[in-house]
Amino acid sequence: MHMKPISVGDLVMVVRGHSCAIEVLGGVPFKVTNILQRTGTGWTCNRCMTPNIAGDVYYGVQGAPVVKGVKRLSDHTSLPITWVKRIPPLEELEGEKRDERITA
Repeated sequence: MHMKPISVGDLVMVVRGHSCAIEVLGGVPFKVTNILQRTGTGWTCNRCMTPNIAGDVYYGVQGAPVVKGVKRLSDHTSLPITWVKRIPPLEELEGEKRDERITA
């Protein structure tokens, strides 16, 4: 199965990462609104302010929902891209099943 790279408009959910991200957003689907390049030394958690939580990850995704009690530091709040997993559209999954039947 070929996995497409995550891009703007994709539906994703947080599946790994810093404990604060998992606690607040783990398993919550959201639509990617932007992909940003990392700036500075890495990623800082907006909730507990732990710095460099995914230091070598170069890209981040935006679009995560605002969660009550979690303050965003800026409009550019993003999550490291390696922390989210793309949720493929149904038609993409159905196409893979059809291809499997044809080649099987």
